[in-house]
Amino acid sequence: MPSAAPWIARSSSASSSALRAAALLLLLASCAKSSSEGETHFVTDDIVGGSRLRAIWLGSSEGALRASGFHDTERDEDCDFALAGDGVWRCLPRGSHFETGNVYSDVYSDATCTLPVYPVTSDTCGLPSLLQRDDGSTCPVTRKIFALGAEIGAGAPLYSFASGSCREKTTRAARNFAVGSEVDYALFVAAAPVRGPTAGGLAEEYLAGEDGSRSFTVLWDDAGGIRCSPQIAGDLAWRCVPETDAYVSSFLKADAGCTEDAATAYGSTGTCVFDHAYASGEQDASCNFPHRIFQISEEVDAVWSDPSACSPYTGGPPGYRFFRLGPEIPPDTFIQGEARRAPGRLSRLEVEFPGGIGYRTWDVADSVLGAASLMPVAAADGVDRWLPIMGAAALFPFFPYFADEACTEPLATAFASGECVPRFSYDYGLDTCPTHFHVYQLGEPFAGQLYEDWGSGCSATTASAGPTFYRIGAEVPPDSFVPVVRELR
Repeated sequence: MPSAAPWIARSSSASSSALRAAALLLLLASCAKSSSEGETHFVTDDIVGGSRLRAIWLGSSEGALRASGFHDTERDEDCDFALAGDGVWRCLPRGSHFETGNVYSDVYSDATCTLPVYPVTSDTCGLPSLLQRDDGSTCPVTRKIFALGAEIGAGAPLYSFASGSCREKTTRAARNFAVGSEVDYALFVAAAPVRGPTAGGLAEEYLAGEDGSRSFTVLWDDAGGIRCSPQIAGDLAWRCVPETDAYVSSFLKADAGCTEDAATAYGSTGTCVFDHAYASGEQDASCNFPHRIFQISEEVDAVWSDPSACSPYTGGPPGYRFFRLGPEIPPDTFIQGEARRAPGRLSRLEVEFPGGIGYRTWDVADSVLGAASLMPVAAADGVDRWLPIMGAAALFPFFPYFADEACTEPLATAFASGECVPRFSYDYGLDTCPTHFHVYQLGEPFAGQLYEDWGSGCSATTASAGPTFYRIGAEVPPDSFVPVVRELR
């Protein structure tokens, strides 16, 4: 059973070079920004470039909206800070536009499912030179970078986990590649975490790069000794809620009667300690999902699934752990803030906490379109625009549901109801580089016979509880959406 202390994920070891760097960079703590009386210091704006890394800021013609990692001028690639495979925080090449391939698929080249494979469903953007994979054998999880290995022949067997064991796959991607050798992490800019001063019970933590760059990472609730971030809490107030990788599954149960919810997390057994788990509550009148926090009671060896009938759960690859829940933590345990939106067509949600600490969330809204959670991606015309695709109803290939027996009339799938139903739906294709997103008006609800095609042919199906299906309306002209302005600082 975990200790009663709040969960804090810490590295069990670090290289001596990282410790020396941290000791040096901690001298920068005295330079941490603090708020003058009556002013709000938005910690999420503490992302600045250095001699090698330039901070990427995305916005519109009205001005910058949010930071989006860094551009490594020496390597000429965009990067984000993550805990690298050598245990040091480094700015690692990101996986967008196939600059770095993400090896997150459950595909392996050996019958014991230990040698991961990089499957390529589309090579429109070319092949990546590097691959990345999160390693759950360490705590916290580290990100390893590998060279792209040799292509695996079409006749060679591939494997994946099914029903708790490693089995040969019956389907495969068009092309598959082995994972090559691990890279020298000294190629990437290193950083060390620095804790700033406390104000109103909260302190900022940021990464101080060896080139003078700086990147905000998280808030600390000093009284609770926990990392936290602004969320709608269980009492529907904005609060700094504990961050944890353990979450309450919608269908996993901790008992054979399927009466107790279970939490799951990714991390090697005995290395990471999890004291809290989060669960999403029912959507409120403002279309938010409250963030409820539970204590973790104990780790369990087996769980049961309850999609329709209670039965032992045997799915999922190794590395996932399961927990029995304790009581819910009262929401007023966590520091409360006040949320508002800044003026302008595009705006971010801002949360202000006592003591002058402010936090601008990633939630960008368009007041003209009446849409929130915009994403800066390539629109149908190839121009990067702020598109309302987060929370929008998704089409094929996310949800391959159709209105006809030939599976030629795709339907949009939404998981909201009433006033919270999105206005838009979207899809994308893999025939352009970068991927172009198409946005459509949401059509009328569909209540007829449903069909699906997951790759093995079109067949009739019955809708499960939860989603609602809609016909697709007219495509929204791309120039309806605000173009993205990218700036390096």
